[in-house]
Amino acid sequence: MASTRGAGGKARLIATAALSMAAFGVVMTCLGASLQTVIARFGIDKAQAGALLSLLSFWILAGSVVFGPIVDRRGYRGMLILSFVAIIAGLELIAFAPSLLWLRVGVVVIGFSGGLVNGAANALVVESGAARRSRSSARSSASAR
Repeated sequence: MASTRGAGGKARLIATAALSMAAFGVVMTCLGASLQTVIARFGIDKAQAGALLSLLSFWILAGSVVFGPIVDRRGYRGMLILSFVAIIAGLELIAFAPSLLWLRVGVVVIGFSGGLVNGAANALVVESGAARRSRSSARSSASAR
């Protein structure tokens, strides 16, 4: 688990969470902005484009659900780094997809990895708050004695 000792540790956790979510927000914005290009390039209609976005949403949810066991085994740092590498690979797949199948694979990779980022960022914020409450509780118990 990430270290939350002192104000510096908490600030690092919050900064990591905020930067992670901001970076994924940029990715989502880029995907939305490129949707018209994807529609034209692959000759799909708006319903099929909507299905791609539904696929993205499903895999974001799936990644958000399974991030816990991954973080427990690998820690936040490794998981976030691998997730962002996978997101970049997914963007490359979308950019250079030779077929609709590869486009879908890129969307799945981005969705799942983005879900991992989302879950981890939220957990980092919760963890920093829990550490603060724990220290505050310990000080209250000590002063009550």
